[in-house]
Amino acid sequence: MVISHDCDLANDSLEVEPCVEVIVGPKVAAENGNFSWGKAPRTLHFPVQYEEVPATLELVATDKVNLRKAELALFEPDPRFTLDGQTLSVLRRWLSSRYDRAAFADTFVTRIPGRRRLTPSWPRPWKLTGSVCRSHTLT
Repeated sequence: MVISHDCDLANDSLEVEPCVEVIVGPKVAAENGNFSWGKAPRTLHFPVQYEEVPATLELVATDKVNLRKAELALFEPDPRFTLDGQTLSVLRRWLSSRYDRAAFADTFVTRIPGRRRLTPSWPRPWKLTGSVCRSHTLT
């Protein structure tokens, strides 16, 4: 499935946009509710129509690859697969949420016993020297 933005895909300049982003995933026998509606950041189960029959696809976030547009041009879209607007919205939200989420859930962080705060060892919270970042001191 091509997941690049429509404008990037339509850009004819191979110097500006030489590749498209693609994610490959299999049909699965049944939808797992834990992976539906974008609940899990790494795996998505979503409904499609395959030859006009309901089916479920599984996508894994780390299975994205870049494909040169010239290679993609050798293929036609597969008309056997269709998805509705609501499913497309879920797919878009799931793809973007991978980059827009907290490292740890707030509830997880508040439950850590004996939490220590990061405090800088000098007035600025960090200082970049070349490619080395000096770290904080734990207190």
